[in-house]
Amino acid sequence: MHVHGSSVSAPQRDAVLEGLDVLAARMPDLEAWPDLPLAIHWILDDTQWEGHDPAVDVGYLLRDEREATCIRALVARLRALRMERGVATESAYYTDPGWPLIRALAHDCRTVLLTPSDLDAAVLWILGQSAEEPVRVDLVGTREAWVNDFTYSYDAGTAAARITTYPDPATRHPSQRFWTHEVRRIRNAETGLTLLERPGADASDGMDR
Repeated sequence: MHVHGSSVSAPQRDAVLEGLDVLAARMPDLEAWPDLPLAIHWILDDTQWEGHDPAVDVGYLLRDEREATCIRALVARLRALRMERGVATESAYYTDPGWPLIRALAHDCRTVLLTPSDLDAAVLWILGQSAEEPVRVDLVGTREAWVNDFTYSYDAGTAAARITTYPDPATRHPSQRFWTHEVRRIRNAETGLTLLERPGADASDGMDR
């Protein structure tokens, strides 16, 4: 089972993930394949999300409504950019003022589509993209972490929630213990999307306001 629902095996899913990799890239490579136009084509056209709600594909191409929510937000931004720019050079897209948000949304979509089934592993995957060697994060007290260019906010069941972190992933020596089961919800602060939510999480589990 996926952390948000059951597995799916639609052949387009791999192409969608490859397209998301291109859109979420920290440093765009204009010489790489697939290129940006093909990545956008895979996400908007081959899936037909240009013309219908991604929720229609839950159970086939997408696993659940959380995946559909992330994809829906990304598709809306991509459609608007393509309508505004038309057939433009890749550099015109990458330098558009709205591109950083598109990149962040693509990152969120990729994260949610690849999140592992185990909820505790999912926390580490979202924060560090690796359950084995999470990057250094510190969530104690601030309930916000900056990881791989993105800021995440989180809700915890107690004020003492902690994650195992590594000062240097190569050493594999934990610097602090983090009880992942205390984390109720993780959000990307830039996009506002919820990337993980444990069953039973509600407003009472929220951050200090």
